[in-house]
Amino acid sequence: MAKFIRKTKQREIILEELCKLTSHPTADELYFIVKKRLPNISLGTVYRNLEYMSQEGMIKKIEIRGKLKRFDGNTEKHLHMRCIKCDRIFDLFLDDYSEIDSIFSTFKMNDKNFQVLDYEFEIKGICEECQNKE
Repeated sequence: MAKFIRKTKQREIILEELCKLTSHPTADELYFIVKKRLPNISLGTVYRNLEYMSQEGMIKKIEIRGKLKRFDGNTEKHLHMRCIKCDRIFDLFLDDYSEIDSIFSTFKMNDKNFQVLDYEFEIKGICEECQNKE
């Protein structure tokens, strides 16, 4: 049975604006964008809706240790790369995830079977723009 997800005008606009972006904004950054369309929206409403939508699988929440949470409207399978100089996050789409998936499909830790549902890891480097500045 499919879970009912209540559609609100605020949630719809937050999702629309997030899906237009490839910059993986923080909740605060997205709030200022959404506020142009919904002047009376509160920052708390944006936060709550982003958390809700990420829990429901409508968007991705990117949590990097020691950094602000960022959000991605693209739920298609992909990885993320972060520039250690400017902190921007870039999408990385692979043609084939089977090798990575197979590594985790039979993953065992301390002789305990562990069913892997998904994975996230941080790929760090220096983006082209920051390389050109050096």
